Amino acid sequence: MKHIIFYISLVLVAILLVVMIKVNQEIIPLKLYTVNTYYSYMIKEDETIDVIFYLNGKHPLNDQNNYMEVNLSSKDLNEMLSLSIDELKSVGHESYLGETYTKYMLKLNMPSISQSFVIDDLYLNVRLVNDDTYQFYLGSLSLYLSNDTCDALDWLALEGIKKEHSKLSRLYQIYISYQSLSKSIDDIYIGFEDPVTFDILDDKITLTIDDESQLLYGCPIVITFSDYTSLVIDYFLYINDYEILKESGMLLHGYLLS
Repeated sequence: MKHIIFYISLVLVAILLVVMIKVNQEIIPLKLYTVNTYYSYMIKEDETIDVIFYLNGKHPLNDQNNYMEVNLSSKDLNEMLSLSIDELKSVGHESYLGETYTKYMLKLNMPSISQSFVIDDLYLNVRLVNDDTYQFYLGSLSLYLSNDTCDALDWLALEGIKKEHSKLSRLYQIYISYQSLSKSIDDIYIGFEDPVTFDILDDKITLTIDDESQLLYGCPIVITFSDYTSLVIDYFLYINDYEILKESGMLLHGYLLS
């Protein structure tokens, strides 16, 4: 009789543990994180604007088929781009505060616009097929319309680095190795109207980007010459880090999802 009671007790304890585990799993809130990032692209028909967010569980935002409407805008909606989705895909996983987050890349088709465009306070606005709406802070956006009229620079290679000892995923310097340079350079920009300092030495141009509390993985480079012509080096991804949530600190923006 004692053996029967003992085994029944073990079964009850096991059931209780399973129930407690399931309850704990169920009360973990669904969360979404974005990171303050500078998104900079050249306006091209076959280009996409790739924005990033992180989710810690299953939610309608995981599935592209649930999206009814997407746009990028300023907080007050005075500046807005209505966009179509090219693709929504999982591009990795990260651990943060004891939870596992899936990193998603939302690839948005480049809009058909006839001039360069900037949003300093960038938000992603989403309306789902069930009419749920969301607004998530992304950082800032620069879209550059190229008036490339020059081939004065015959460049060979690009390289980008972060600042020494910095864990933040932000470009600090870009190196442009070149074969020939036939005109004097006046200014260099990353994106639209965002100038950088530069030096030219030994067939290499070194761009130095100012410190700012914002991630920067890649960008187009706009070079203007003394005769008012210009050349654009298209968007290039220089940095691809794998612990963004852990290293970005105050740049994170978190949202509880229903």
